[in-house]
This record gives sequence, C-alpha cells and structure tokens, in this order.
Amino acid sequence: MEVCVLPKTPIQSEILKPPKGLPADFYSLKWFKGCTNMEKRMTVDIKNVAFLPNPEEAQNPKKQLDGSISDKAFNKKYRDEVTKSYFIEDKSANEEVEDGD
Repeated sequence: MEVCVLPKTPIQSEILKPPKGLPADFYSLKWFKGCTNMEKRMTVDIKNVAFLPNPEEAQNPKKQLDGSISDKAFNKKYRDEVTKSYFIEDKSANEEVEDGD
C-alpha cells in the first residue's frame, strides 16, 4: 500500500474547467460575468438556484420555514432575487417553474 506524502511547500493548482450543471449561484459572479453567453448556457444551470439570497438567513436559529419546501417552490420563491445580480433573463426558466405547480 502506497502512502501519499504531501509536498513541504503547497503547490497552487488551478481549475481549468468549471464544473457543469450547477445552479448559477454556485459560480463566482466575477467569473460568470466574464463568460460568453454560450459558455453560460453550456456550463450553468440557469433555471435553478441553491442558496438563500441573504446568507445570514441561513444562520438564523429560528426554524427555517423553507427547509421542507420542494426545489420547484424554492426556485419560484428565490430565483429572481438571487439571479438579478447575474443578469439572467431566461423567460423559459420562469415559465417552467410557474407551470410546475
């Protein structure tokens, strides 16, 4: 069995390709704005969000009412607010979420 030994001085690595298919709010806003429209469509899932608009809400000790809602309901409630800083205007995504209810 081989033992992995870490280098004494850390080697800085760069991720050359971003992971595909994650909700828009997983990606850095600076990186996202630097992408072409084609790169955005090929990489980012612009129809979904994963995080609350205000991260401080997630740390609130009160019971989270949104903890048990479905993904579609979460997206319907928060997508527009979260993605407005990304300048995402995908009418088909909004229609799809609305049609899901």
